[in-house]
Amino acid sequence: MLMQAHSQWLSRLPAAQAQGPEQAVVEHEFAHLNGMLVQLLGLYKLGVNQLPMCPDYHDLDDFIGGLLASISRSSTAARSLRVTRSMPSTRWASSTASWSVR
Repeated sequence: MLMQAHSQWLSRLPAAQAQGPEQAVVEHEFAHLNGMLVQLLGLYKLGVNQLPMCPDYHDLDDFIGGLLASISRSSTAARSLRVTRSMPSTRWASSTASWSVR
């Protein structure tokens, strides 16, 4: 609904304003606001037990590797980042892994 309102607003703008440098900022803020509203709706549904819990296993190495790859492609990312994961020793194994972006 928010994105539909944004599209209607954009269609009514004069061409000079619709193509201006501020338009990228407005687009970014609309997407950010839309994401926050989706998260808020999810929290509401979780609070009233309308959001089913579907736990699933995910490979932590793949998740962190993808996250770091995404950060390294970003032009605003910090140039040096180090993430370390350590799992406590168990009867079967212990695990430590490190990832770095430069």
